[in-house]
Amino acid sequence: MFAYLQNKAVLPAHMKKFAILFILSFTCGIAGYAQGVGSSQMLMMSLSNVIEVSFGGNGTAFDGPVSMEFNDPGDYINGIESPKQDIRVRTNKSFNVNIKAKSGMFNYNGPQYPAPEMPVDNTLSMSVTDNGSGRTIAPGTGGNNNYFPISTETQNVIIGGGTKGNQNYSVKYKTKPGQSIPEGTYAVDLIYTASQE
Repeated sequence: MFAYLQNKAVLPAHMKKFAILFILSFTCGIAGYAQGVGSSQMLMMSLSNVIEVSFGGNGTAFDGPVSMEFNDPGDYINGIESPKQDIRVRTNKSFNVNIKAKSGMFNYNGPQYPAPEMPVDNTLSMSVTDNGSGRTIAPGTGGNNNYFPISTETQNVIIGGGTKGNQNYSVKYKTKPGQSIPEGTYAVDLIYTASQE
């Protein structure tokens, strides 16, 4: 360490002042730049009108077929009701729900040939049993187990449904085929349409 000190150059006094001023100026300049740096970024959201209809507790667009079994002569005369079918609508705008049968006749699968024909009109009806949407049930569409006929014509079920979370309602179907219809399985597709206002 002694040898190092002996070889150390000694700066004149005016150079020492210059070196100290240069170091102070450089340090202050760096601090000044650090305080003035900034940046901005724009955020853009693209929103679309959306609507979703799902059946049952599984939250899917299809909850499986509704099965109704006729086991008693009184079932044919008086008709039978389906279990309650839960339907949920979620949307960002007010909505309406409509229903119609895809075909005017039930599809037949059974032993009879030729296949018997059973019309949907005057055989199948529906009632809105629970209206958790808090909106208007279309006139003539039920409530308190009042049934209305289903046909190939589009009919209103819910009018002016809201946008608050899940809009839930329930329906029941009633079939009354009469006594002259032969055994077999009869099926028809029901089409629900939810549209935004």
